[in-house]
Amino acid sequence: MQLSSLGFRRFMWLLPAAFFLSLGQPVAAADPVPAVVENENPGQYKVSFALQVDERPIQTFGLGDHAGDLMQANIRDNGEMIGVEVVVHETANPGQVLLKLHLTRAGKPLGEPAIAVGLNQTGRIEIGEKSAAGFTGVRIDATVIREQRSALVVPFPILDTPVLGVVPVLSHAGEGC
Repeated sequence: MQLSSLGFRRFMWLLPAAFFLSLGQPVAAADPVPAVVENENPGQYKVSFALQVDERPIQTFGLGDHAGDLMQANIRDNGEMIGVEVVVHETANPGQVLLKLHLTRAGKPLGEPAIAVGLNQTGRIEIGEKSAAGFTGVRIDATVIREQRSALVVPFPILDTPVLGVVPVLSHAGEGC
């Protein structure tokens, strides 16, 4: 009888621990990083950025290139240089890409955040601190669109009648003169 009572008490002690540990699992699994896929013919993307530094006015700019290629810009804000490097990665989730960024402020690294963004949707990255005085740091909103590939078709006119001023091409030297 004592063994079963001791086993029961141990089991009852483990229940709250197991309960609290299980609470952390859904939070960790809520934002999985999407799987990146490599394509032989990667798509071309345009990324529109809205950059705000220390609650100052927002600056907008855009970058565009193929998935997997490095895109970069240097933005001057209040005499300070903000460096933005981004690579768009295609993912296994249709309609979603992964943006990997490298951000610098006055030549010093700020961070290397990554964010999954749906096409034609906006994702936000904030690196800094919020206080009663406002936000101190860098805030970036990024919107990604995929460029549609279009074949350039130029109509070539077929002429049934001779056009004045057109000189016929000679097939043999010495012909025609």
